[in-house]
Amino acid sequence: MRTAVKFSGVSEKEEEGDLPRLAEWIAADQWHKGGPAGWWTSPESVVTARLDDDIGPVIYLRINRDGERVRLNLQFAPVSAVSKLRVARVLKNAIPRIINVMRHQSIGVVFSSENPPLIGFGLKFGFKSIGNNDFLYSFRDDLNEKH
Repeated sequence: MRTAVKFSGVSEKEEEGDLPRLAEWIAADQWHKGGPAGWWTSPESVVTARLDDDIGPVIYLRINRDGERVRLNLQFAPVSAVSKLRVARVLKNAIPRIINVMRHQSIGVVFSSENPPLIGFGLKFGFKSIGNNDFLYSFRDDLNEKH
């Protein structure tokens, strides 16, 4: 089953819900607890977006320049708000699209994580460990699988 994923802008306006939602999600996240919600709307990023499925918001993403690469940051909803299955379906749809767009803007996409399920997901998509909890999908590496 392919999940339709909508990439939406992230609003800095309190009444539109993104910053309060981000603050709630960050507070519930063992990997990101204590991070500022406003960071996700920073103008220094290449892309900030909210990923929605048919039901609603599932993931926030931020992509930054990192030398010749881009760095992908993801904030997931807590399991109490969004099931792991919804998150997995959105990631499965979104990651290839992100890779395809960033292919024209960098030499690769990198993310950092200590989260075993996220690392496993990244490895399935062709990301490779480059040390220090960083995982790279290189556009110069012909070992990456096509997605």
